[in-house]
Amino acid sequence: MPVLQVGADIFCNSELVLRRIAVEPASSFTVQPEEDGLCWAFHHWVMTHWFPLTLKMVVGANAERVPESYRLDREAFFGFAFDVQSWRANFDQLAFQWRVGAQWIEDRLQQAGAWLSGSRPGVMDASAFGMPWWILDATPTLYGPLTADFPKLRAWLSAMGALDGKAPISLSAADAVAIAQEASLNATPPETGAEMAGIVAGDEIIAYRAETSSDAPDRVLGRFGGASPNCFWLERRDPKAGRVRVYFPRSAHLVKRL
Repeated sequence: MPVLQVGADIFCNSELVLRRIAVEPASSFTVQPEEDGLCWAFHHWVMTHWFPLTLKMVVGANAERVPESYRLDREAFFGFAFDVQSWRANFDQLAFQWRVGAQWIEDRLQQAGAWLSGSRPGVMDASAFGMPWWILDATPTLYGPLTADFPKLRAWLSAMGALDGKAPISLSAADAVAIAQEASLNATPPETGAEMAGIVAGDEIIAYRAETSSDAPDRVLGRFGGASPNCFWLERRDPKAGRVRVYFPRSAHLVKRL
């Protein structure tokens, strides 16, 4: 699961990571006025449909190099069978579906111009970029045939890759824990107090991805802190990290009272 740490606040899942990055003044992209809620619906489609297709194609194309330990670990995480050999055997069928999404990207660029989001790179661009990029990076010999009919997608992918950004720096897990220990929590977003199945602030809860179960290996336990229309959060106190707040998108995660 993608995770973003800002001091003692932890944002889980790519949706909340993008939401948080988009409000940074120095961000390469923002939520465009013409996107509004549409960009998050688009992001949900990418993550629930186009990403699984891309995953199966990349893993299937590299089936002979997939360790058994990786397969078992990903099965537990994603909540579906990692049938690597089947994905390899059915690559053409997966590509048949994947190219439908690529055609939609091509059509959108034909209408919107250089960027999916309109006047400048936005959430839609950041959401979709990883899918063709992953195929190009992991299976470069397949990228050409898969995207030969999509010149605007290919030009867009190159333009996205050329965007300026901050150079990454190495940070160990111990360093991240130390930062959380020393940091204060950010201001809590407004709480709606609604649609949380009777769960109230202070309740002991489990947060887990909707496609798995409350006993999944990546579930998170803590005290329910509150909710906004797009996310909910819980608070944890750890001997090493101190008090941290962990945020989850309501579109992809569920909660259960302990």
